[in-house]
Amino acid sequence: MVTLPIAMLELAACVVQKQAIESTPEAFVTGTAPVPRLTSGVLTSQQSTVPVRPAPIQVSPVRSPLIPTGSTGTPTGSVTVTASARNKLYFPEVVGPNPTSALARVNAQINTPVPTALPTEPPTPTPVPTIVPAPLPTVAVDDAVRFGYKLGVNCVDDYDVRSGANYAASLGAPVVVVYISKSAAVELKQRYPNMIVVYRPFLNDVGNNVGELIKRYELAPSDPPLLYLGHNENEIGIDLSPDGVRARAAFDAQAAQLLKDRQPNAIYLAGSFAHGTPDFTNPDVCRAIREAYAPAYNSGLLWLDMHNYTLGRRFPTHPPSGAGIVDAIWYERRWQWLFTNCGFSPTVRHIVASETGVEAGSGGFAGAGYTEAQLTDWLIDHRRTQLTPLVLNGWTYPSPFRFGALFQFGVNGRWKNYDMRGYEAALVAEWRR
Repeated sequence: MVTLPIAMLELAACVVQKQAIESTPEAFVTGTAPVPRLTSGVLTSQQSTVPVRPAPIQVSPVRSPLIPTGSTGTPTGSVTVTASARNKLYFPEVVGPNPTSALARVNAQINTPVPTALPTEPPTPTPVPTIVPAPLPTVAVDDAVRFGYKLGVNCVDDYDVRSGANYAASLGAPVVVVYISKSAAVELKQRYPNMIVVYRPFLNDVGNNVGELIKRYELAPSDPPLLYLGHNENEIGIDLSPDGVRARAAFDAQAAQLLKDRQPNAIYLAGSFAHGTPDFTNPDVCRAIREAYAPAYNSGLLWLDMHNYTLGRRFPTHPPSGAGIVDAIWYERRWQWLFTNCGFSPTVRHIVASETGVEAGSGGFAGAGYTEAQLTDWLIDHRRTQLTPLVLNGWTYPSPFRFGALFQFGVNGRWKNYDMRGYEAALVAEWRR
C-alpha cells in the first residue's frame, strides 16, 4: 500500500479522468462514465485503484458556476474533473450531489463556441465642415441712413439768398446749400423738414480762429437740425502738403467738437477740398490724412466734403477744347482714395459733395452747352457712379456717398455760366425719381 499526499492524489485523479474522457468521450456526454471517488481513503475508478492514507478530507464549499445560484445542495466532498474551454487544462472542482447534470453543463459550456471578435473598424472620420464665406459686412443704422443718395443744388444768389433756395425747394430739391443768411436756412428747414439744408456763413476773414468760426454759425437752442460747412477749399490759407493737411485736420476736428458740444443735432462738414485735391498719389499726404482726419471721420465726429466735378468726361458730342477721357476715380469718385489708401472706415457713410456738376473750364452745364437730354444722361451716370459699391480688400460695401449739390442755382454774375436754371425739367425728373 502506497500512501500519497493529497496533492498527488488530486493529480492522479486528473490523469485518470483525462484518460477516461479521451477513451470514451461519449460516456461523459451522456453522463454514464464512472466518476472517481474518494472511498475510505482510496481513489477508485475503472482504470486503477490507488490505496491512500485513511484520513477524512475536509473540503470547504466553493462557489462554482456548476452550482446554481440559490441551490440547497451542499457539496459532499466528491471530486470531478472539468476542462477549461479556452486552454484545455484540467483541474478538480467541488461539485454538488448531481455530477451528471453538472458534467452536462460543463460539456455545454465546452461546446459553446467562443464568439470571435470582429475586426475593429477604423473610426468614421469626422466630416470636414464646408467653410462658408463670411457675409458681407452690413452698415450700422445711424442718422446717415435717412439721407440715402440725394442730389440737390448749391444756391449762390447775388440779390436775395432766399429766392434761389426757395425756388429750388418748390421744385422738390432734396438738398439745398444756403449761404450767408442763417435765418434763410432755418426758415427753409422749418418749411421743408425732410430737406437737407446746409448752411455756410461768410468765413473768408476767419482764418484759423475756431472760436470765430463757431460764432459765425449763430447757434441757437431752437435751431432745427442743420449741416454746417467749414472753410471752403483753400481759403483758410493752409496748403494741402502733408503738414498742411495735418493743420487743416486739427482745425476741422476742433470745430466739429465745439459745434457738437453746443448744438448736438448739428453736423460739421469738414474738408470742402477742391476737385482734384488732395494729392492721393503722395504717400505722405495719405499718411497725414490717415493719422489726422481718419480718426475724427471714423468716430462720427465729422463728415467729409469733397467737390467732385466731372472734368473732361461724358461731355456733349463736341466737348470743350482739351477735354479728354478721365477716369471717375480722379474726380467724381475721388473720395474712394480715402478708404483704399487713407484709413477711412468703409462702414461709415458720411461722404458728401457740397459742389458737383461739370467743370468745363469756362462754366458748368450751361457753359459746356448741355441740352436737357444730355443733362439727364449725366444725372443718370452720376447716380450710378456715386452708388457703385466700394470694394476694399475683397469685401464689398455700400457706397459711403450721401448727397451732392449741383453748383449753382440762382442769379450770380460771377458764376452765371454754371447757373442750373433753364434745366428745370431734367432736375424735376431727377428729384421725382
